[in-house]
Amino acid sequence: MLKNLIKFIKIYINRVKLDKLILLIFGYRYLKADVEHQKSNMINIIYNIHNSLPETNNGYAIRTHFISKLVQDKEVNIFPVTRVGFPIDLKKIGKFLDNNRYPVVDDISYRRLDKEGYRWGETTISQYVHNYTMMLLEFSKEKDASLIHSASNYLNGLAGVNCAKILGLPSIYEVRGFWETTRASREPSFKDSLTYKMQKKLEIQACKDATSVLALSEIVKEELISRGIDGKKIFTITNGVDTQRLIPVNKDLSLLKKLDVVDKFIVGFIGSVVDYEGLILLVEAAKQIDVKYKDQFRYLIVGDGNDLDNIQLKVKHLNIESLFIFTKRVPYEEVEQYYSIIDIACYPRLDWEVCQIVSPKKPFEAMAYAKPIVSSSVRANSYFLKHEVNGLIHQKESVASIVENILKLYEDKELYDSVSKNAREWVVANRDSKKAKKLIHSIYKETQENFTKQHGG
Repeated sequence: MLKNLIKFIKIYINRVKLDKLILLIFGYRYLKADVEHQKSNMINIIYNIHNSLPETNNGYAIRTHFISKLVQDKEVNIFPVTRVGFPIDLKKIGKFLDNNRYPVVDDISYRRLDKEGYRWGETTISQYVHNYTMMLLEFSKEKDASLIHSASNYLNGLAGVNCAKILGLPSIYEVRGFWETTRASREPSFKDSLTYKMQKKLEIQACKDATSVLALSEIVKEELISRGIDGKKIFTITNGVDTQRLIPVNKDLSLLKKLDVVDKFIVGFIGSVVDYEGLILLVEAAKQIDVKYKDQFRYLIVGDGNDLDNIQLKVKHLNIESLFIFTKRVPYEEVEQYYSIIDIACYPRLDWEVCQIVSPKKPFEAMAYAKPIVSSSVRANSYFLKHEVNGLIHQKESVASIVENILKLYEDKELYDSVSKNAREWVVANRDSKKAKKLIHSIYKETQENFTKQHGG
């Protein structure tokens, strides 16, 4: 029996490798099907995505929710639907998993696609996308889809494009980052692998075959153009926030008491605790600050991720456990309470390729709450900041610079108050969701018009 199992595993691994090689050489081969589809008079957007609230509340999930709330109105329906297998295939779900296939958050209803044997890791990439396409097709017909909008990564993009092709509909592929680049940033040898080359090729295919492409930022748009994507079909929807909902609030006294930090100055980070965020540098900075200001600071880390254990070990090694509070992931509706007690938000991202390209959303949330931020000088983290005006920029990967800039805000109340005020004003002027709403509706309209011109009818 063991021999048969080993034989099966070897066959499966060989199938997966062969599939990747075929995809690298020929690209993804779209399914074809004869399907009758009657479009509704309403604009019905199918929004297929990688993950969502409430099971995950990372930047990806928050952006999805942000866009969904923008789009939904009397004229446009949006139906966010997660990839096949989510959230069952997550390694860590904990109390957030309740097997609800239709969770509702802020009046946005999320749909799940799942079938045993169809989940990620249970079949080859080609077969996964085939299965995903067919399940998405049925969902799209059920909702009388008029446009398919897919967000990173290529699995969603290709399934969305394929579904749109079968139904004769326009498609949009929203590029939020380059996941193969993220992995290569932490594993340099990955760049020479078959998987890296295949993923990059399929990302390009999803962009080229979609009617329109949405980019997370102008920096992402530049990268897409360098990969051969026609700049005329690329639109930019930057991360934004609802500045009417995210407003400065008084500190939550009950939470301060609960965490025993009533009289402490709190430096906080709320987001995914992953290696490229550079939080290990904040730990080292905390040790140095404590030498000058003994026991006056606390460091609040709200979130979970692949670097959490490493950071906690570093804190223990430096013997500063009393200075740090790790909450892990908290429910979406409780995040505001944690923002309220933070004095400074710190984003010390590392000098990795992915950090030069992909802009985070979390700094904009902190700025909306009028929290002064200290951010790394890596391009995607600092292009929106003017030093000591609407934020402070520390030299990338420099602990000394992190210490210097945190203490500038701590020691200079006039600077602190000015940066807080300017941060809020900048976000309201430049990242408010109202402006994004008009833009994304216009992109949907232009995409449909371009599709009609290209295909007639």
